[in-house]
Amino acid sequence: MPPLPSWVTRVATARPPVSASKVVWHAKLSWVYRLERERRLTANQLILLRGVQEFLRNDAARLGVPAQERSLELTGDEKLLFTMLNGRLFDCSTEERLSLGLLRSRIVPTPQLPHEVGAGPVTLIVENIATYDSLACELPPDGEVGRVVLGRGNDLGSVLTGLAAVPPCELRYFGDLDVEGLRIARRGAASAAVLGLPELRPAARLYALLVEHGHPQPAKARTIADLPALVAWLPESVRGSVGSTFAAGRRLAQEWVGRELLRTVDLAKV
Repeated sequence: MPPLPSWVTRVATARPPVSASKVVWHAKLSWVYRLERERRLTANQLILLRGVQEFLRNDAARLGVPAQERSLELTGDEKLLFTMLNGRLFDCSTEERLSLGLLRSRIVPTPQLPHEVGAGPVTLIVENIATYDSLACELPPDGEVGRVVLGRGNDLGSVLTGLAAVPPCELRYFGDLDVEGLRIARRGAASAAVLGLPELRPAARLYALLVEHGHPQPAKARTIADLPALVAWLPESVRGSVGSTFAAGRRLAQEWVGRELLRTVDLAKV
C-alpha cells in the first residue's frame, strides 16, 4: 500500500547542446563549422578546439614538444589529447583536421636505456616520459646531471634495483606534485636505502619551477592522512605551497615544466 505501478518511464533531462557557433575560428580550423553542423561537438572536443584556437593565434615558431606537454597547455589535462587521437578531430583521411604536426607535438617512444647527458655526478630520475624527454633534450652537458633515467611511476623500485648494479654518485628525483607522486618518491627513497644506493633526494630546482609556473588542477584524493610526511620529503622552500595546494584538493602535473620553459632557465643544477 499504496498500489505500485508495474513500470515507470524516466524522462531524461534535456541537456543544452555544446555549441561552437559563436566562435570565430582560425583559418586553419574553418572546417569546425561544417563538423558542428553535421554532428554536435562534445564538451571535451570543444575544450581542445578552443585551446588549439588560442595556440594558433599566438603561434610564433614554437618548439616541437611531447604530446603530454601540449595537451596540458591546450586543455589543462596532460592526458586528454591522447583520448582524441583516434577520433574524428584527428581524421587522417582528410587534411581538414587536427594533427600532431599542426600542434607541434609528438609521441615520445619509451627509452630502453638511460640518456647520457655529460660527466656530472647526478643521476636524475624523472617520473613521466614527456618530462624525461624534455630534460634529456635541454639539460646542459656541463651541468651536475650526468644522465637521466625514466622512473616509470610505480615501477620506480625496479628502476632503482637496476641502478644498484653500478651505483651512481648522487640521486635526484622529479615527479608529479600529487599524492601518489609523492608516495612513489617516498617509497623510492626507502628502496634506495635498502639497496645501498645514495639518498634519493628531490630535484629542488625542478620542483621550484613546477610550483612557480604550474597551474593547479583538481585532484582525485581529497583526504590525505599522511600529508605532513608527504611534503616533508620535498625541499623546504616549496613545502608550504604544496601543502596548501593539496589541502585545496588540487595537484600539479610535472609536465608544466616542459621543454619550452626548460629552454629559458639555467639547468646547471636541478
